[in-house]
Amino acid sequence: MKKQLLLLVFMLLPLMANAQKAVEIDGIYYYVSWSSKIAEVKQSPDQDKYSGDIVIPSSITYDGDDYVVTSIKYQAFYECYNLTSITIPNTVTSIGSEAFRNCWNLTSITIPASVEEIGIQAFENSGVKKVVLNSNAIVSKDYGNIQVGTSLESIFGGQVEEYILGEEVTRIGRMAFESCYNLTTINIPNSVTSIGTNAFLWSNLNSVHISDMESWYKIQFENAESNPVYIANHLYVNGEEIKDLEIPNSVTSIGNYTFAGFKAPTSIIIPNSVTSIGEGAFLDCTGLSSITIPNNVTSICKETFKNCSNLTSIIIPNSVTKIEENAFVACTGLTSINLPNSLIIIGNGAFYGCENITSVTLGNSVTNIGKEAFSGCTKITSIDIPNSMTTIGQGAFMKCGITSVIIPNSVTRIEDEAFAYCWYLASIDIPNSVTNIGKKAFNYCDKLSSVKIGNGITSIGEKAFEDCTNLKSVHITDLEAWCRIQFSDSQSNPTKWAHRLYLNNEEIKDLVIPETITSINDYAFNGCSKLTSVTIPNSVTSIGTYALSFYDDFTDLYCYAEQVPSTKKYAFSNSICEYATLHVPANSIEAYKNAEQWRNFGNIVALTDPSGIESTTATQQPTVVECYTIDGKHINQPQRGLNIIKMNDGTTRKVVVK
Repeated sequence: MKKQLLLLVFMLLPLMANAQKAVEIDGIYYYVSWSSKIAEVKQSPDQDKYSGDIVIPSSITYDGDDYVVTSIKYQAFYECYNLTSITIPNTVTSIGSEAFRNCWNLTSITIPASVEEIGIQAFENSGVKKVVLNSNAIVSKDYGNIQVGTSLESIFGGQVEEYILGEEVTRIGRMAFESCYNLTTINIPNSVTSIGTNAFLWSNLNSVHISDMESWYKIQFENAESNPVYIANHLYVNGEEIKDLEIPNSVTSIGNYTFAGFKAPTSIIIPNSVTSIGEGAFLDCTGLSSITIPNNVTSICKETFKNCSNLTSIIIPNSVTKIEENAFVACTGLTSINLPNSLIIIGNGAFYGCENITSVTLGNSVTNIGKEAFSGCTKITSIDIPNSMTTIGQGAFMKCGITSVIIPNSVTRIEDEAFAYCWYLASIDIPNSVTNIGKKAFNYCDKLSSVKIGNGITSIGEKAFEDCTNLKSVHITDLEAWCRIQFSDSQSNPTKWAHRLYLNNEEIKDLVIPETITSINDYAFNGCSKLTSVTIPNSVTSIGTYALSFYDDFTDLYCYAEQVPSTKKYAFSNSICEYATLHVPANSIEAYKNAEQWRNFGNIVALTDPSGIESTTATQQPTVVECYTIDGKHINQPQRGLNIIKMNDGTTRKVVVK
C-alpha cells in the first residue's frame, strides 16, 4: 500500500510543478506558474472590474516569489467598457484573442517590442484609433491566413485611423495593412528595409512620411501595392512634399517599385552612379514628363515606366541591351522613340498601347521583338526592321497604323498575330528567309492589297489572312516552293481573297504543277478563280482538301496520272466538276469515272496524247498558245529539255526539245 502511495506521489509531482494558481495583485488578476515563475493576466471574476487607467507591471511578487508577466490571456479585458488606457510592459510576449474586444473607451494602445503574438480580434470593436507598434515580430508577419489573421485590421479592428511604427520595426509583412480602410497616413521609419506583397492593398492612404530619402532607396518592395506611395501618391520628407527629385550620387541602384505611384514629380534626375533600375521603379508616375537613363544601365526592367502617361521624352543610352516586358506600357505621351544600337531584345508588350508614338527607330542589333511589343501603337505608320532580327513575335505590331513594313532576309519566323488588325497596311513582302507564318498573322488587314510570299515558307498558320478582303494579288517566284507550303485552313492562303496568283509578276492563267510535286497540299490553290486550266503531272499521287477549289473562268483539268490520285474531302469545288472538262489517260477513264470525287466531273475525256511525251527536233515549231518550263515558269517559246505546252487546238502536251 505504501509503495502504491509513493508511486502516486511521484506521478503527480510534474503536474504539481506546472500547476497554475489564480491570484489578484493590486487589482489585476493573474495565473501564476510555480515552476516557470511566470504570470499571465487573466479575466477579472467580475467582468466589468477593470476600468480607468491600467498599468500592467513587468513582474509581481506572490507568496515571497517573483513572477515575470509574459502574457495577457484570452478575453482578459473583454467588454471592460470603462477601461480608458492600458500600459503593457516590455516583458509581455503574447496577447490573446479578444483580449480587449469591446473596450469601447480604450482609444490608443502601445505594443512593446517584446510582443511576438497577438490573437485575432484582440482589439476588435474597441475604441482604439491609434496604435503604436514597436514590435517587429508583429509588423513583419506575413498575414493573409487563418492562423495569424488576414491583416493587422483583423487584430486591431477596422476603426484604427493611425498606426505609428517604432524604430525597432525592420520589415512590414505581406498584407500587413491590407483593408485598413481608415488608414490615411503612414510614417515609415528609417529602420525598415523591406515591405511584403500587398502590404497596403485596399487602404485609403493619401500621404506617406519619411525622414531620410537615402533610407527609402534601400527598401526592398515586393510588388507595387507593398509601396505605400503607390496607394497614397504623395511622399513627404520631414513634412515637405517631394515635387521634383534629384537622386544623389551615393545611390547605385533603384530598387523594384521604389517610386511606384509617385505622381507629384514632373522630372527625376538619375545620376550616372546608378547601374540598375528595378522592376516597376517608376510605375504609374503619371506626373513624370521627362527622364534620362544613365549610361551605366544595361536593362530597362519589367513595368519600369508603365502608365507614365505624361512622359513625353526619354533618352535611352547606348548601354541598354534589353527592354523587358511592359516597360513602357500605356506611355501615351510619347510621340517618338529612338532605340540605341546596343539594344538586342525588346520584351513582350514593351510599348503596348503607346497610342501617340508616330515613329520608332529600331537599333541595328535587335534580334527579337516580343509578344505585342508595339501592339496598339495606332499612329506608327511605318517601321524598318533591322537585318539583325530573326523573329517577329506574337502580336508584335498588332493594331498598329503602319502602311508599309520592310522585313529583312534575317527574319525566319513571323509569329501569331504579328501584324493582325493593321488596318492600313497596303502590301507585304515576305522574304525567302521566312519559313513560318503564324496563325492570324495578318488577319483583318482590311487594306492589304498585295502579298509576296518568299520561297522559304513551309507553313502558314490558321486564319493568317482572315478577312483580308481587299487582297488583289499574291506574288511568288517559285511554283514548286508554293506547292510545298502547308496551309492550315482556307484563310491561311491569301489566294482565298486575292483570287489571282502571279509567278514572276505574270498572272497564272493556265497552271502547270511541276513534276517534282507528288502531292497537291490542302488549300494550295483555294480561291484561284482566275485560272482557266490546271495540268497535273503523272508524279502527283494525292490532292488535298480544297486544293483546287475555285470557280468563274475554269474550263479544263488535265491529269496525266494513270493511277488515279487520292483525294481528300472537297478537293475540287462543285463548279469545276460541273462545268470543266477532265482530261485523263485513255486507259484510265473508267478508273477516274469510278473514283471518289473524280466521278463528279460531268465531262471526262481522253488526253489527246496519253503518254504526254512527243519527240521533236530543235527546229520543229509546234503551234502553241502558252509555253511553260517543267517547274511552271512561263516562257515565250519552247527551249531545250522538257516543256509544258498548251496547243492552239486546246490540248496540253509535254514536249522534249533536243
